[in-house]
Amino acid sequence: MLHDDKLVTDSPMDELLKDADIIDHCFKDSSKPVKEKEQRRYDNLCKELGL
Repeated sequence: MLHDDKLVTDSPMDELLKDADIIDHCFKDSSKPVKEKEQRRYDNLCKELGL
């Protein structure tokens, strides 16, 4: 797994780590826009977590 290759589906544990990375990026500083390459995963996480 490449840490920043969020478009490739890997093992469940790798996917969990990618999700945690997205949450960290997006919630640490909410004044910054979500990166284009992370947007779809971020939207899916928000839906899944009810945010």
